[in-house]
Amino acid sequence: MSADAASDAICAPTQDMQFLARRSADSDSRGAANAFAHRDYDLAIHFATQVVEGSRASHHDAAAWTTMCASYGALGQWQAAWQACEAAVSINPDSWQAWNNRAILAAQREDWSGARRDFQIAARLNGDDRVLKANLASLACKAGA
Repeated sequence: MSADAASDAICAPTQDMQFLARRSADSDSRGAANAFAHRDYDLAIHFATQVVEGSRASHHDAAAWTTMCASYGALGQWQAAWQACEAAVSINPDSWQAWNNRAILAAQREDWSGARRDFQIAARLNGDDRVLKANLASLACKAGA
């Protein structure tokens, strides 16, 4: 088996990268995360928007922006997703879920170094998450690194 064939065999079962929602104690934030988990991305965006428009706490906003980023990304609305991720990481640079989502968006643009950098930030914040580990493995396969 050639090196390329061995690499293909290892990478073949790798699933697509997964966006991650984030919840806070706010009821609309929980609603957004739950809607995202049920793949109702429009409803997730609706609830997250309610949080951002009515929140007085930045941690609620950061969770909402993270969920909006994931939802817009899942819908293929890359520009809106990127803006939401930027808002999330600017409010809470310790949100590993936001960095994960931003890395996926970079990978969608084939910005492999940007994706790798953002995944590394996410891994420093929470390297034990199984979805994050799978996303990193997927990046290695997609980027050939």
